[in-house]
Amino acid sequence: MLHYDPLQHHSKVSISDLFDDFPDSPGEMMVNRSINGKMKAFKLVRSTFFNDEHFILTIHDVTAKVMLHKTLAAQTVINRQYKYNKETGLANRTWLEGKLDNLLDANNTELCVLAFKINNAQFIAQKYSFKILPLLIKALAKYWQLRRDVKSYIASIDNTNLTVVCQISIMQVTNTISSFINQLPKTIEIDEQHIPIDLKAGISFPDSAQCRAEKLINNALYAVDSTLAKINFYETSSQKQFIEHQEINILLEEAILADELQVVYQPKVKADGSLIGLEALLRWHSPVIGFVSPAIFIPIAENSGLVPKITQWLITNICQQILLWQKLDIDLVPIALNISAIDLDQDSFQQHLVQSLLQRKLNPKLLELELTESAISSDTGKALSTTSTLTNWGFTICLDDFGKGYSGLAKLISYPVKSVKIDRQFISDIHLDERKSKVVEAMIAMCKVLNIDVLAEGTESLDEVDKLLKLGCANFQGYVFAKPLASEKIELILKSKNVFDNRHAAPEYNAIGPFKGHS
Repeated sequence: MLHYDPLQHHSKVSISDLFDDFPDSPGEMMVNRSINGKMKAFKLVRSTFFNDEHFILTIHDVTAKVMLHKTLAAQTVINRQYKYNKETGLANRTWLEGKLDNLLDANNTELCVLAFKINNAQFIAQKYSFKILPLLIKALAKYWQLRRDVKSYIASIDNTNLTVVCQISIMQVTNTISSFINQLPKTIEIDEQHIPIDLKAGISFPDSAQCRAEKLINNALYAVDSTLAKINFYETSSQKQFIEHQEINILLEEAILADELQVVYQPKVKADGSLIGLEALLRWHSPVIGFVSPAIFIPIAENSGLVPKITQWLITNICQQILLWQKLDIDLVPIALNISAIDLDQDSFQQHLVQSLLQRKLNPKLLELELTESAISSDTGKALSTTSTLTNWGFTICLDDFGKGYSGLAKLISYPVKSVKIDRQFISDIHLDERKSKVVEAMIAMCKVLNIDVLAEGTESLDEVDKLLKLGCANFQGYVFAKPLASEKIELILKSKNVFDNRHAAPEYNAIGPFKGHS
């Protein structure tokens, strides 16, 4: 063999120029050489011929084979990265979905998805480091793999969830999960630290032959947080409600920007119907889903962080309405609006409130701030400071839903409260319930000692009004006097200063006239 011709189109290359060393004994060796600017891989094989003094040297061009091996190796790495979680070393969702779809296609009847969530993940991340979480998921996977009674496939969806596909019946699954959670040690040692572990589980089963892996996994992940229980089964109705709430949340945020919300006003009155104030209430008629009750969209707003935006929108619109009425020379009464602890926690709330009045040159005494009694501030000191500052500005602070929660008495003492509204649950059918009467009587007496005005909220019958008058309550708000009305109708009441002078306000009084009650 005198030369090597890698390509017929190139000049011939001398063997001695390419290979300056050969195997000095029978065997093989791999070498790389550059030929015409391209790197080539060769395998040199030496074998004896007749005796040790003669040998055959075979030169193999293995460039293509080497490149194929490198490509396959690289593809293997890519596939592993694609199907495995690099932080936990476990299979990821992509791999699990593929495995689960194969099981579903095989019509496996005993099949479910379990989603285990580290319930105290936030505590662990803050105290021990967020890097502990994937290691904890990996440790939990090992504990699960110790179970030999359940055929399963494990994946880590994220650093707080371990998801398991089990071939198990619905009758067995609860006991299986309970025993797994109960048999876990109270703490798991990771990096010489003993980490406390608190697990919850969500369970989903295929609900039809068309059910696919993505949906099953999503259902299990949703179920894990659907209740406070340790083990939760997926229910279609609860997810439907969750999706509806998410849709309402999106539409509500758009409604604030598009000015779709409306303000109605419900009169506050004396027993004879004379007007002493108004409460501004929100209404929302969506062009997409129609009328949405405040009982639905307000809790959604609280959970999604939209309350500050809604409050700012409400303040702006109320101030604009007050300015409009003033330009018409209408004698006004204080207008109340609900303020939650979420608002008091916001730095922008006080600034927006004050600026809204200053820009329109309005008197703060025209606005009454009703603090929801059940709201809990994350910063009590800040809330107290804000309400005290606003009181100094001239705003009146009222405690709404009084008696509904446990913090009412503390707020009466701590906050600069000028009035309270007794919650509807104490007012409803009070004339028929002596225990309610005694509780309300005690509330009224306590407020009188503290020089705090009292209003009965949600009065709906004349009998309730009569009983409340006997107990010493002189101020009322409810459908028996007037329902919430649009600004155009409220304008008529503002001019007359009595709800009974406007037949649309309280239909029940159209025939009987003002209620005089008892002193």
